Parts: sequence; C-alpha cells; structure tokens
Amino acid sequence: MPPVRIHSRSSSPSASINPTYIAGLAIAGVVVIGLFLWFILRMIRKRAASKREENMGAAFLSVRGVVVDDNVTEKNPGSVL
Repeated sequence: MPPVRIHSRSSSPSASINPTYIAGLAIAGVVVIGLFLWFILRMIRKRAASKREENMGAAFLSVRGVVVDDNVTEKNPGSVL
C-alpha cells in the first residue's frame, strides 16, 4: 500500500519557514521580553521606595500636642483670613 500524505507543506522537500512567521515570532518575543523587564524594574523600584520610606524613620513623624497650635481666628475674631 502506498503512503498517504495528509498535508504537504510545499512541493519541495526542503521547505523553509515563511518570513512573516519569523517576523511575528520576533515581535512577540520582543514584547514578552519588554513586559518582563518592565515588571522586574517595577518590582525593584517599589522595593527601593519602601526601603527609603522605612529609613526615614521618625524624621517626618508628626506628633500632636508638641507644638502649640494657636488659631488666628480665636485671637482676633473680627479679622478676615
């Protein structure tokens, strides 16, 4: 019984990949690599921001009652701000 061909790519035995497929795969690869780099950089920047915030410590800590907060309207009720 002779062999049956279901689907033939081309008439020549050494068929090459269509250049459109190569370009499409290259563009898809660049997009995937770009997204991966973006995600990594985003993660690194978030981690660095949290470390900076942690290192600030009590430098910008606001404590109520330490500084006398006199309201201008209480001293001069007739004045306009």
